[in-house]
Amino acid sequence: MSNEFTDPKIINQLIEQHNPFSAKVTAQHNVWSNDYSGVTSINQSAFEQVLALIDAVDTGKSEVEGAVIIGERGLGKTQLLARLHHHLHLNDKAFFVYMGEYENLDKVKSELLQALVYSLKREYRPNVTQWQVLAAEMYFEARGDRPCTVEHLVNQFPSILGKNPSRINDWTNGIAHKLESLKNIYLIRAILWTLIPEAAPFAAMWLAGKKLADDSAKSLGLPPDRDGDSFSYTSDLLSLITRYKTVVFCFDELDTPNISSLMLTTAQAVFSLAKDFYKKRIVLLFAMFPKTYREEIRDPIDCPMNTTILAAKDRVRNEIKLEELGVEASLALIEHRLQEFYTQHSVIPPDPFYPFDREKLIQFFSNGTAIARKVLRYCEENWTPQPPVGIDMPIDPKPKKQTITLQIKDRYQQHLQDVYSDIDKLEADLFEEPEKITKALRFAFDHLIDQVVDEMKIFAVIDEQDKAYKDIVPFKVKVRKADSQKGHYAFIGVAVIQKTGVSLTKALEKLVKFNELNQTRACLIRSDDIGGKMARGYALEIIQKGGEWVQFHTDHIAPVLALQSFVDKLGQDDQEPLTEQQIWEYVNQERILINNPLIKEILSKPETRVSKDFKLSDLANLASKLERIPKPTFTTIDVSTNSVATDLKDDVI
Repeated sequence: MSNEFTDPKIINQLIEQHNPFSAKVTAQHNVWSNDYSGVTSINQSAFEQVLALIDAVDTGKSEVEGAVIIGERGLGKTQLLARLHHHLHLNDKAFFVYMGEYENLDKVKSELLQALVYSLKREYRPNVTQWQVLAAEMYFEARGDRPCTVEHLVNQFPSILGKNPSRINDWTNGIAHKLESLKNIYLIRAILWTLIPEAAPFAAMWLAGKKLADDSAKSLGLPPDRDGDSFSYTSDLLSLITRYKTVVFCFDELDTPNISSLMLTTAQAVFSLAKDFYKKRIVLLFAMFPKTYREEIRDPIDCPMNTTILAAKDRVRNEIKLEELGVEASLALIEHRLQEFYTQHSVIPPDPFYPFDREKLIQFFSNGTAIARKVLRYCEENWTPQPPVGIDMPIDPKPKKQTITLQIKDRYQQHLQDVYSDIDKLEADLFEEPEKITKALRFAFDHLIDQVVDEMKIFAVIDEQDKAYKDIVPFKVKVRKADSQKGHYAFIGVAVIQKTGVSLTKALEKLVKFNELNQTRACLIRSDDIGGKMARGYALEIIQKGGEWVQFHTDHIAPVLALQSFVDKLGQDDQEPLTEQQIWEYVNQERILINNPLIKEILSKPETRVSKDFKLSDLANLASKLERIPKPTFTTIDVSTNSVATDLKDDVI
């Protein structure tokens, strides 16, 4: 980069094309970013308080520590957690677990296990996951020395196992010999498999309580199934993990308005988990709004589980309050964002605050404290290539349409990046909980009413009323050819069925009967193959009688899930200037749903022909296989068994 200022014309063109202040919110994918680039002066006191709790646990002064991180929306709760994640791994301090979504509060303990397992799949160091660090530490302890670095072991293990596959048994038994109190030796084996890239996703599924296919389980030497909802299993796993490192749990987004069957709020259901943590190297952090903390945790009114909340408070005794930004912190945030922007584009502005006037910024923000979101919004609305903006100039409360479009695009990209942030977990979730796919598709079709997709007009989305079919076909889509004014309507029953074995056979048998109803055709949506002679027979009958089997991939539903999240969370931000109508205008303009391959295939009329000599073993050839959607490129600015145990010292790494 030259030491001279860049030509102002070039900078102004850049300002017209990009707005670095659009990406205001620290989203979940920012929490996991390897490159943290926040402003360290913001929430520094709170950050130091959190580190003190971790040090107390790490040095043995406490076994469990907990704190509630309290701050209004936009004060930087998630940003603080992102900074903590980066610090812990940079300094080799602890494993980091993040939980920011709660699908079913009645199964929050099971979801805690999912968060633990899939958080440890994240990188601890470049190209080394937290699970792999744990596997290496287990191995080193069993050996009694450290013959190499963690990175070297991770790189060499695949070749070691390739030369001698039985070494996985030797290592498992050698480590188990040192851990006599461990109840489940399969935990060791599964953790060691995370050292093999091809096996790691299946090992993670097993650790998270997901059922493995028999052949996958056999190849890993693991039982195919176990009770994933057992909290005692989670405790056993944590006991093993915390033998080697402290674990920091961060619970975010606790202010979402959900209620469990026991009438517990999200904050109460998640906070109550703390009572079950004891005698472990664990730090628990709960981030929430002051009102949520005051009314639901500190002084709950009519809480049906007051004793549980009280027991949890014994583990979580600390309050850490976030503060609003003063003028210096506001300026630091603006300067930091500008520096990132200009560095990214390799230009040198005439002034670090260009196109703003620093003195006028001081004048404006000296009127009182502000939250980071408000500071960034002001800059976003006044981002212009004109000479430095005067603070006393009136601000147009209605941004230009182009600016709104860029805001929506940026926020949609953030939600899409969140969806893609852990694709393995998402795929496992969608297989285990197909209702997520069903809800996402219902969300999409509800919006597409009165629109045309590939020559088919959608007239209505109808709940299935017949109790005989409602469990497998929750809704039907009423369609007709767009150019046919008097043609017959068709009712497409959307059936997302991810079951296996006998359950799959029974579901398909029922779907055969649904498919035979007048003016109705079934659309089976499934990601996996169909096994079993009877199940294949039923699937073939559905296809022969005008139904369809669409074999989809996670990337086909990802854009819909991102939109669903975008719209659902829109109302949670009382400072958000966007409206749902503006979002849908953008969705229609970009044809995000209309061009979605899965939606198009569901609506298209099946044209599969089955020959007389067709064999059931070739059933997969009749499935409608969709083209994969390439993973988007995100360009946002971050805020953010039979063997005998051996002496492992004999190993040459």
